[in-house]
Amino acid sequence: MPEKVIVTGGNGFLGRWIVDQLIKRTDYSITILDIFIPADAKPTDRLKYITGDIMDLTAMCEAFRGHDICLHVASPPHHFPAETFKRINIEGTQNVIDACLSEGVTRLIYTSSASVLQDGLPLENVDERIPIPDTFIETYSETKAIAETMVLEANCEELMTCALRPSGIFGPGDTQATPGFMDVMKKGQHVLQIGDNSGLFDWTYVENVAYAHVLAAQKLAPGSKANGQAFFITNGAPIPFWNHPRALMAEINVVAPYMIIINFHVAIIIGFLSEMATWIKQMLGKEAKEGFTRVRVRYVSSNRYFSIDKARAILPTADGVVAPTAHLLLPIPHHQQQQPYHKEKITRFPVLSILVHYFRRKGVFMVLACMGVIAYLHYRFLLPQPLESPSLDYGPDMREGYLEKMSRLRRIAMDLSKIQEPPITDPGSVHDVGKDGYESSGKDLNALLEKEGLYSKWISDSWRFSDPLKRHQIQFQFDSMGDENTQVKKQKKDEQRQLAVKKMIQHAWAGYFENAAPRDELKPATGGARDTIHGWGSTLVESISTLSLAGLLDARDSAKQMLLDHIQEHQWKVVRAPTTQGRRYSKSLKSGQEEELDFFESTVKYLGGLLSIAESDPDRNSEVLGASTALAEKLVQTFKGPTPNIPDRDSTPKKRWTMVSLASIGTLQLEFRKLSQLTENKTFENLAQANADYFASLNLKIPGLFPVFFDPTTGPSSNYIASFGSLSGSFYETFIMTGDERFKQLYAMHKYLISYPRKKSGSKFVLGVYDTRSSTLVPKMDHASCSASGMLALGARIFGRTGDIRVAEALMETCYMNYQGSAFPGLGADEIAFLGTESSQGREYETTGSKSPGYIVIAPKYRLRPGDEKYQDYAWNIVQVGSEPGGDELEKKKKKTRAIERHCKTKYGYTSLANVMDSTEHRLDEMPSYFLGQTLKYLYLIFSPPDVGSLNDYLFTTEGHLFKY
Repeated sequence: MPEKVIVTGGNGFLGRWIVDQLIKRTDYSITILDIFIPADAKPTDRLKYITGDIMDLTAMCEAFRGHDICLHVASPPHHFPAETFKRINIEGTQNVIDACLSEGVTRLIYTSSASVLQDGLPLENVDERIPIPDTFIETYSETKAIAETMVLEANCEELMTCALRPSGIFGPGDTQATPGFMDVMKKGQHVLQIGDNSGLFDWTYVENVAYAHVLAAQKLAPGSKANGQAFFITNGAPIPFWNHPRALMAEINVVAPYMIIINFHVAIIIGFLSEMATWIKQMLGKEAKEGFTRVRVRYVSSNRYFSIDKARAILPTADGVVAPTAHLLLPIPHHQQQQPYHKEKITRFPVLSILVHYFRRKGVFMVLACMGVIAYLHYRFLLPQPLESPSLDYGPDMREGYLEKMSRLRRIAMDLSKIQEPPITDPGSVHDVGKDGYESSGKDLNALLEKEGLYSKWISDSWRFSDPLKRHQIQFQFDSMGDENTQVKKQKKDEQRQLAVKKMIQHAWAGYFENAAPRDELKPATGGARDTIHGWGSTLVESISTLSLAGLLDARDSAKQMLLDHIQEHQWKVVRAPTTQGRRYSKSLKSGQEEELDFFESTVKYLGGLLSIAESDPDRNSEVLGASTALAEKLVQTFKGPTPNIPDRDSTPKKRWTMVSLASIGTLQLEFRKLSQLTENKTFENLAQANADYFASLNLKIPGLFPVFFDPTTGPSSNYIASFGSLSGSFYETFIMTGDERFKQLYAMHKYLISYPRKKSGSKFVLGVYDTRSSTLVPKMDHASCSASGMLALGARIFGRTGDIRVAEALMETCYMNYQGSAFPGLGADEIAFLGTESSQGREYETTGSKSPGYIVIAPKYRLRPGDEKYQDYAWNIVQVGSEPGGDELEKKKKKTRAIERHCKTKYGYTSLANVMDSTEHRLDEMPSYFLGQTLKYLYLIFSPPDVGSLNDYLFTTEGHLFKY
């Protein structure tokens, strides 16, 4: 009986070739699922057509019912908008997976792309062992990489999966590459060549790719080596890139009268100007397709070819078929590559050739002049890229791409003219700034904070965590105010809301424990699981203190036991490499090569969590400390690099850059010192002390503000970017908590990082990003900037910086404005930037929501982050800010808890939102571990009496773990 195969996107270019290959084999019955049925469709007893959209899960399930194999080919062409890629390639692929599992489809072959490795760097005969990069230079490649990872992670006994990565598909029926070349020829641009044509490229004949899909379907079987694997599919014969279009021109008798060779770097500049021209047309409301871009320049100029040894070894007879247009595969001899077609028409002066070429085209000089003006505005008003590295990671959290986010900031800022430059200081609205860049305190705050018994200094010349610690008066002395204070305490204690948050904790924990434990995180929309940080059970370790505070002791004990059992099983071996949103699937440990630790996450999540457990559970102390020490000894190995006082790297050894973030090499003080205190092993404390000494000894351009990025070999650059954002905030917070007097300047940000937006934005202060090279400040804030308000409140008490309380309050107001301006009031975007008055006049956000003008959204996701909850808990417990009778701060938090419950709750837990500015946007199937570990913990404490999690008894680490004083 023939096997039933369903092909999504079967009416497209590649889909038709795949169907043709299947029809040639009598052992298949084929169903084509596409959004349209072509006019030349000819259904037969073995071939039928179904109209359907992969975004409709119900329709997908109906279509998939009764089939054995799915070939998932459907994907938008390259010129589609980014949002379309995200919806179809990611959400659509998830629907395909769900439909397969629901309807008993046993084999799934996904058409991925070789561009999943496209991060702008050359790729020379690379194979599948190269990990998917964390940063992409185009949305298509990124979404393909995410979808591929989803498919491979779905591999199981019920559904065997694999992914094929073709490169540069061409052939009859091509709707992209060949028509693109034809369009270039019609415009007379075939006389241009970018680069010297030395870069080899894998052009792949479409029949080879289609044949590989059939082979993969045959090979997937229980126990097969193909299961859960990705395969590059090419002709196995890379050629110089420009040989292919030249052969195409020769095929249709087109001859270039002369050739103009454009230098790679010149082409990059032209690509940027072309992108600006496209943007201008879009801003003027004109239709503008993406044309010549910097991505395409890199694409055609670099080596980009792949090894297919794995496909030949695992897929049967995978050497491919003979391409009918075999002459297109033959390389042109090197000595002929740059020869003109008609030598007599080549000028002796290349620059003059370019001028003559463009002079013949009407209006081109006017366009170039406009582009030059745009280039100047880009240089003048937008933050330059970081000097340290072109490939660094940064963003809304530690694992998101810095380059990606900064480039998005530049693009969005271009869309809205310009963003406000360095802060405009209003002497009447801010405090005086001293020589060291500190802000002097206002009289009203002095009167509040310097009352007897409400403030104490917590510093020493050489502070060590393992020394016997004294309990310092960090928290407000509620008992010192008599009957009046009793009323305030009642106002603070909201039993109804506290119970509501407790129920949220129970719901989130039950969904994770029953469906995902001991994996890292729950997929709350589908009830699945995913590993994002080594697969060690990050939600397990982060939830335990939250469960304990909420009085859910049975759940806490179950979590402890499962965590320790899981540690015993994996022995701190990395089963998942650290990735952006868990997108890279690392090699199995069965390969014999273990990935390196993510130093930051391993320290703050796992080591900190275990030490918190060890302190709170004397019965398990020995067992937990043993596991903690084993992990710490692995972490110590990273200090054997060129600079022994900082970790050499914070991720896998295959990453092709050497820069590390400030947070990743400095957020270790509390955990290492606490471990030495509990084990009486000075090794870890000494490392922490050496690390602190290293940072204290640096000669910085701005004392107290450290670079976001470090080179482990050479240290910080003389010019750098500083911020309190995702890649640096935890560093400052950690050193504030140590109380080391040498680091009092660590967060001296008033002169350089604080900006004061126009009244139109409705906020007070913005904690931005400062570039020391150009002495400019970009007023943008991410979630970590809101978390910094809690850090400032604590530092105000520890270091006597009373003015920081006011800054913390002002930052809170800014964050709250973001929360209120979304389509889900109470839930804010991950990252925003602020505008000057001129650029915000008459402009409104293009989607739904009540956001007032004055700022733009850079990263619209809401990812269940703790945000300002930590500050709100600190603010009350330190100085009673915002929760006095008649105040509305608690109401704001009530509103947030209701918003999470209403918009994020699922059957299994709570899910992130893809776009808080659009109420129709889909949910993300992810519940990060910090939701239980921090967000719900701080919400619970906000509505609890002040003696629950008292700041006089506990220190809350950057990851929300509780350390006893």
